[in-house]
Amino acid sequence: MQIVWKLLKYWTNFAKCCNPNGEQSDPKLPAWPLFKNENSRVMVLTGEGPHPAPVPSEAAMKVLDEYFAWRRSQE
Repeated sequence: MQIVWKLLKYWTNFAKCCNPNGEQSDPKLPAWPLFKNENSRVMVLTGEGPHPAPVPSEAAMKVLDEYFAWRRSQE
């Protein structure tokens, strides 16, 4: 299954049941991990196929979160 079809399946599942994994597991579709603050993992979408991985540059993302929180407070 090409990456574009897998991504389409994830979006369709999410639109139907608010879960990119759908209601039943699909052996052709790697399970999208539930995001948690501790041991956080994200789904990496690459040409080799989607796969869960640690959050890249988590420290940098926290800095951006703080910045945008500050920007929202200025409105």
